Amino acid sequence: MLLAGTTGSGAAIAGALAAHGFEVVWSPPPPGGPAALDLDRVDLVVVDGRSPTAVATVRAVRGRARTLVVTEPGDDRGTALLLDSGADAFTPHPVGPRLLGAWARALLRGDPGVGREVVAGELALDLGARTARLGDRELGLTRREFDLLAHLVHRRGQVVGREELLARVWGRSGSSRTVDVHVSWLRRKLGESARAPRYLHTVRGVGFTLEPPTAPPVESIPR
Repeated sequence: MLLAGTTGSGAAIAGALAAHGFEVVWSPPPPGGPAALDLDRVDLVVVDGRSPTAVATVRAVRGRARTLVVTEPGDDRGTALLLDSGADAFTPHPVGPRLLGAWARALLRGDPGVGREVVAGELALDLGARTARLGDRELGLTRREFDLLAHLVHRRGQVVGREELLARVWGRSGSSRTVDVHVSWLRRKLGESARAPRYLHTVRGVGFTLEPPTAPPVESIPR
């Protein structure tokens, strides 16, 4: 669970959730903005609705994790904007530990991730079933390939270094060759190559970035 953009009440919220058995990470707004939040292995994000980055955070998290917003009492307009931006639920300040824990359990009831789909162009990842499709075609990814692709999709539009991928996907440091080989396998299943990329682009000397294509491949354009 992630606490995003919390104010002075963040410590109390984190303590209350931890007391209910949740693993909590408290994150101030990242330098790269809400879109740079690391949501790997995060199922629920609690957002302080009073934060100036609250709406941007909810929009960045939408489709990647469930969102609970702790809002200002009586701020119907602000609460409506947050819900319209993608928040799953809200509760007003101040919120007691029992209610906060109940909200978290309700939002996470069942298997975390079930029904959550992340989409980038024609590429769709079902985070609960751990399956990936390109259009109507199932990609048949291995566990490592899925984790690698999911991390790149979550960070789409951003350059992700090989060391970060090793740490996040493999849980260790090591040879960048490991990442390169798995990216090569992913490209093959996506029907692309390093010379003719559609989704996975190499940033020389740094790592990779995932960007959905803005146009169909040349061979699919009607003549």
